[in-house]
Amino acid sequence: MRCSKKIFLSGFGGLIWVGFLALPFIWAGQSPTSQKTQIAVGQSLDLTLTSNQSQKFVIRLEAGQGISICAEQRGIDLELKITDEAGKELLVVDSPNGAWGKEEAYWVADTNQTLLAQVFLGRSQITKGVFSLSVQFETPSKCQAEMGALLQYQNAKREQTVAAFQNAEIAAQNVGNLRLAGYSRKKLAELEKKQNHGSKAHEHLLKALELLKNANDEAGQLIVLREIALLLESEGSLSEALLNLEKVEQMYRRFHDDYRAALTLTHIAHLKEQSGEMAEARSDLQNSLSVLVANPEDPNTILVWSSLGLLYDLEADYKTATYYHETARTYSELQPETELWFSVLNNQVNHYYLDGDIDSAQELVSSTILANARNKQNVWIEVRALSILATIYMKNGQYQMAANFYDLGRKALEKKPNPNLSHILTLNQAYCRSFLNEADLALRDLETVLLPEVQTKKLTSLEADTLLLIGRLSLQQKKHDKAATFLEQAFQIYQKRNDPGGMAEARLLESKRLAATGQLEKAETLSKESVELINRSTLTANLTERIQFFATTQAHYDNLIDILMQRHAVAPTAGFDRQAFLVNEKRLSRGILEALAAKQNRTDSPGHNSAELAELNKIEAKIQELAEKRSQLATRFAEKATERNTIERELANALRERERLRARHRQDDFATVSYPDFAEIRKNALDPETALVAFSLGTSTSYAWVVTESGLTSFALPDRSEIVKAVSSLKAPLPKFASATPAQAEEIDTSAKSFQVAARRLSALLLEKIQLPVGVKRLALIRPDELSLVPFAALPLPRKNTPTPLITQYEVVNIPSASALCRLRQRAETLKGFEPNQVAVVADPIYSYQDERLGKLAEPRKGEGTQLALAQSMLRGAELVRLPATGSEATMIDRLTQGKAVKIVGFDASRNALLGDRLKRVRVLHVAAHGLNIPKYPQLSSLVLSLIDRQGHPQDGFLTQADVAELDMAADLVVLSVCRGGAGKVLRGQGSLSLSRAFLLAGSNRVLASVWDVEDTAG
Repeated sequence: MRCSKKIFLSGFGGLIWVGFLALPFIWAGQSPTSQKTQIAVGQSLDLTLTSNQSQKFVIRLEAGQGISICAEQRGIDLELKITDEAGKELLVVDSPNGAWGKEEAYWVADTNQTLLAQVFLGRSQITKGVFSLSVQFETPSKCQAEMGALLQYQNAKREQTVAAFQNAEIAAQNVGNLRLAGYSRKKLAELEKKQNHGSKAHEHLLKALELLKNANDEAGQLIVLREIALLLESEGSLSEALLNLEKVEQMYRRFHDDYRAALTLTHIAHLKEQSGEMAEARSDLQNSLSVLVANPEDPNTILVWSSLGLLYDLEADYKTATYYHETARTYSELQPETELWFSVLNNQVNHYYLDGDIDSAQELVSSTILANARNKQNVWIEVRALSILATIYMKNGQYQMAANFYDLGRKALEKKPNPNLSHILTLNQAYCRSFLNEADLALRDLETVLLPEVQTKKLTSLEADTLLLIGRLSLQQKKHDKAATFLEQAFQIYQKRNDPGGMAEARLLESKRLAATGQLEKAETLSKESVELINRSTLTANLTERIQFFATTQAHYDNLIDILMQRHAVAPTAGFDRQAFLVNEKRLSRGILEALAAKQNRTDSPGHNSAELAELNKIEAKIQELAEKRSQLATRFAEKATERNTIERELANALRERERLRARHRQDDFATVSYPDFAEIRKNALDPETALVAFSLGTSTSYAWVVTESGLTSFALPDRSEIVKAVSSLKAPLPKFASATPAQAEEIDTSAKSFQVAARRLSALLLEKIQLPVGVKRLALIRPDELSLVPFAALPLPRKNTPTPLITQYEVVNIPSASALCRLRQRAETLKGFEPNQVAVVADPIYSYQDERLGKLAEPRKGEGTQLALAQSMLRGAELVRLPATGSEATMIDRLTQGKAVKIVGFDASRNALLGDRLKRVRVLHVAAHGLNIPKYPQLSSLVLSLIDRQGHPQDGFLTQADVAELDMAADLVVLSVCRGGAGKVLRGQGSLSLSRAFLLAGSNRVLASVWDVEDTAG
């Protein structure tokens, strides 16, 4: 073969993740003990420290002498205190550099003096470790200057004001202490973050990072990078946060601090889980656990066990999940009735729920969590247990029971008030009552209890959410004037908070209200505003983040399309259906058009200064280095799968980093992408024999548009749920057997009949109402993601008595969108120039030292052929055997072109052959090779070309999606005779992130590819 449910309401569900800040730091139980050690100036000592002791060092100075005292942290967080002989505190130094780097103090003796330097173990989860202490002479002037800057920094820490830290930074800069200046900047960032000034905090952190880099303080850089990641995460920039955390993890590994590297990896897993990268998140947690398991009772270890259980739950592997949950519970019960214990049991409840074992979920909450909480009079856990039970009932549609448990939770809080939790319970209870025809009660609680409280306490975020829910409930009750008032109030607060997402949601609901009252023109205006707000909310994001974000915001486009089609029903000749078609075009083509624009802008105007170009060159070098490691891995049998995972992850991250650097000057381009109008689409995407057929699936009504050279017609179809249900019953591909037994033949026959029934049903839903003009011979289908894998060509013709496939009457092709097709053709015209009729065939690469084409070159490698195949299998999950039939494909194509085809086979079928200029101007490119699909790293999905060069040396043969997208091509057609060349990670509204899409971005007009496996002999 050529291929080698989350519960979202408060109190229940969601993975419990850990990192450096996940658990409270706890001091050792007894007071520190210490002993005094004499240390001479110029001396350095290596020492061990535990949490229940300190180290005191006696330093004797003569009048006028200046010294520096440095405690070098090596994985344990230290605090350095300087006192006089009587114990009077003179200086306390605790830099915000974590557990690595230096704690430095300076002192000048006015008289003969004895100092005590005392070293404590700071707030660290490491309770024992080593450090070094050294004392050196310094000039009195340097000591005085450094002491002044340090004291100003310590005073600023006490004052906690912007002005104080600004002065501390200036003082540090004046004495040349860039390290201390960087720490002052970090503190400024903390103050701005507390005031919710995220952009200012980010600026301060970037400046702090620059200062610490210039000071060569790697430990300080590590801490600042972590702070940047946390800030970006809080602002929803998960991709950027991930890049910074991965740098932090690598730095900890350089420090040989495996424990903190493992904790960072759990945080990385959390971000990947949020981004939907479940398999990668699970792999990271497994790698983290391999380190943490040495301390099975460590709270972080226990929570990683529990989090792994939930990841397996989300992938419906409940048997494996049970093992992880039970292990976590066993260790957590050593610390009963704690937050850790509750978190682990909460995850196990979620496990039972997802596995469908509702009784066990309710039993665990009632008999264990709730009973223990009440027995220990732990109101906090009691209330959350009641909230969990309420959520279980809510998810099962038992809204009365859910409302009752939320009410019990609110009453329990009367014993020990917790306003924030009370607010959440009130909101959820109101949500339940909206399903019980008790909207009046829900609104009473929201308006008379919750809203006054949050307004009095100026909890503006919660106030806006409450107003939005009141508006939503009022809209459900058809109290349109009231709904309008509250939705506008919510909008105003979101606007003041500069929250485009909240503003968009308020405008979406208001547009629905206006549409429900027949005010379709105003509804259209607000719906367009909601779409624009969604666009604006990610203008500062890079392309990958924008594509991922737009996949979650399709409801805004659905609403606008629905309103425009309602207007079309009222005024059929006014062109509203045409506008709806163009809205659908815009959402489907956004990803490709923005990628093309960004690529064009890089070519026309790089826009980077010398420092940024240096960064780009550095990341390009890293990408090349990782690619070489990957190819070496394919020739070394002894490599471990974990190393393969590490290389793939680092390479994917490096590609993301390159995109981020390139996008730094391209933010405005995303807002100014040019979309074709209807006239341009008809002119450049159609011919007399072609009809565009575009689909949009909606919650109440779906739509289809048929566009030909003569105009556009539109049709209403059933809702999304009915169509998706029909799609899910369509079984493909059918079972296949080389030589079927009677039982297997019966299975094939049964499957074929089931397919025909499901295909007729789907055809009736999608095609029966559509009227195609006479004379059309080709259907260009524009499909939403729900229909992306439907074999339309095999669907029966509608309104026919016999199940005749669509392909018998029409040529059926799929296009990402008409707008993308126009821009791709426009771009291809600018690239054409040489040999427009040329055909190139890349086929039959060399994968193994057993390949007879190596001849004597294979002799020094005798016996490695099998190992190579096994190593390749381990590398990519598929054995990369030779594909001799692909050579036959090349010969056949050469005959069809009367010997004019350019045959690139064997050794020549290399990655460099496609990256070079040789194929830029060919008209048709045919690639017959292994195709490797890597859903968790779409940019690494590859065409696998020759892995061995003419000298017998291994070489990089993986042409990745990222490589392909960088090409400049003018081909009319690219044929990917590989496995799953058209398959990839699917994002709603953006299509499949596949190799075929990458060739479109490279400039190809058309790509022919399979979404299934391809047998070698199929060519």
